[in-house]
Amino acid sequence: MRYSNYLKSTLIICILSLFSINTHALRKIGLDHEEIYFWEYWRVDNGTYHHEAIILNPTQQDAHYEIVGNSTINKKYSFNIKGGDYQIISNFDNLIKEVPRGLITFTRDDRNIGLYNIYPMGSTYPLGWLPKAIFKKGILSNRILNTGQPQEFILHYKKRNFKKKRMQKAYISFEKKFIDGGFRHKQYYLNETTDYNLTKHFGIKISAHKDYSLYFKPISRQGQINLLFRLPTYERSQLVNRTLSYTRKVKNRGALEILIPRGINFCDKYKIISL
Repeated sequence: MRYSNYLKSTLIICILSLFSINTHALRKIGLDHEEIYFWEYWRVDNGTYHHEAIILNPTQQDAHYEIVGNSTINKKYSFNIKGGDYQIISNFDNLIKEVPRGLITFTRDDRNIGLYNIYPMGSTYPLGWLPKAIFKKGILSNRILNTGQPQEFILHYKKRNFKKKRMQKAYISFEKKFIDGGFRHKQYYLNETTDYNLTKHFGIKISAHKDYSLYFKPISRQGQINLLFRLPTYERSQLVNRTLSYTRKVKNRGALEILIPRGINFCDKYKIISL
């Protein structure tokens, strides 16, 4: 009888343990877009790279944010950000040194608003494959908003102070091989209705396609696409999002997240904080 009860207890503990492990594994990576915008990027000054991150409060209410990690950090970093405002972490590498790879939790007013994934940087070049000489000045990133996941393209802006102008020019660079890509008809994100013009390109061939407003295929391993975005005057968001679809290989599609800053000065000393 005692042996039978022992087996039952052991079985229950095993089931609960498996449930706990599966629940943890199924935790979705990504921060709540209604609560926070968090974006990793590199600010470039004369070829020198500064790894930074911007925290933007997309609501009209003031918020208290905290970054909560595993055993290495515990509510060590906190930020008070007014509604519609932002702060810039000027030394994001400090956090990466403490959590070289792993998940960190963000809270807003003591409420969990999601998980963010820290990816390690390369020892020679933080974005991997393109030489530093290509980027002399500006803002560039290959990280997805609110997840931290690296992208296979590099988004580059040749300025650091973005006023609320209708027209913003973005540069997209690639080197890795892919099959095709472009903007699908009516493919918007967060209800954006962003128009664009293709101003210059190399390494791709443009052609017509019934499912795309812009469709292209690579004709060389390295290339660049220059886009001039026309933004609606009524748009309040300070990080407008546009999605470019592409095909890595047969039956394996991807999406490039193009973030377009508005009303953000990445060099504003009154917005910059250090960890």
